[in-house]
Amino acid sequence: MLFIGLASVGHNLDMLYLVIAADNLSAGLASAAFVAFLSSLTNISFTAMQYALFSSLMTLLPKLLGGYSGSIVSSIGYSQFLW
Repeated sequence: MLFIGLASVGHNLDMLYLVIAADNLSAGLASAAFVAFLSSLTNISFTAMQYALFSSLMTLLPKLLGGYSGSIVSSIGYSQFLW
């Protein structure tokens, strides 16, 4: 929601600071929760292999779709893309 607000406000450095801080905080919290979740899914005998596999699968779809995000944004705009 903050990114949509930033896109509508335009060039505002204070809003940019707020959005970056909130994004970093939420990404850190989500990463910690995800590591805990993956740790609960792995078997103690195969922890390293299963953790590597699960974390790779988790990033596969965003990496594949991320390449097309620029063309999507150019066609529909930032606010619609972020919704």
